[in-house]
Amino acid sequence: MAGALKWMRWVRLPGVLMFWVAAAGVTQAAYVVTPQGQTIQGSDIRSRANGDIVLTTDKGPLTFTKGSYVRAVADEPADYRKAQQLAAAKKYDESVRLLRDIVLQYKNLQWDHRARMTLAEVYAQQGDLDNARLTYDEIFRVMPKAKEMPEVAWPYREVMLRSEKYAILEPELNTLIQSADREEAARAQIMRGDMSKAQGKIEPSVMDYMRTMVFFKDVPAYQPEAMFKAAEGLEAMRDERAKNVYRTLVEEYPDSPYAQKARGKI
Repeated sequence: MAGALKWMRWVRLPGVLMFWVAAAGVTQAAYVVTPQGQTIQGSDIRSRANGDIVLTTDKGPLTFTKGSYVRAVADEPADYRKAQQLAAAKKYDESVRLLRDIVLQYKNLQWDHRARMTLAEVYAQQGDLDNARLTYDEIFRVMPKAKEMPEVAWPYREVMLRSEKYAILEPELNTLIQSADREEAARAQIMRGDMSKAQGKIEPSVMDYMRTMVFFKDVPAYQPEAMFKAAEGLEAMRDERAKNVYRTLVEEYPDSPYAQKARGKI
């Protein structure tokens, strides 16, 4: 520890993804946006297997072939909200069943994307990491840009961390640390520390947490987490600086949930 952290002397530090979607069954409201920017209102919208959209209007049904519309929008399926409620109640199997049905029934409509994302989160909550990873793989296959959305990418990385897929996760975190915006980089630095900690590598994990403390002081949102985890690591290594880190966390971020935990450590 002394050698690896010699350069880092103790210093006092300063202070669900929304998609507009189309429904496959009867809805209260629906519309289609054409490439010309025209919005056509309807009362019902359905998707055919070939990607065509059928919109019921007051003048009768209109068919939009795949590629002739920019967006199809409708109210969310009732079962989607029910699936969320079931997941919150930890009735995961029932939630999964409803979400799978939505993915199938709303194929080629945007609700299948959202249901798939929620399905991945429910699998993760349930502890079914294999299906969570497979679902994320499917999300990125049908919607590659989702990998760039933090609200999707970070839950995916958490699943990869919990699945011990370190060889896949580490290069991605390294790239984020070097090239992402400051908040993304700080978060990646902490997760790299979590990855080392999960492998029993306490000293490297402390190094990453402390790097976050030192190099990302301009990102206060992640300072409390980095400080608490660094202090935990130092404490595990019987390093006397642990109490100083806990104390500074309480002083600088008194309202943080991590400060509440740190108070009992001082």
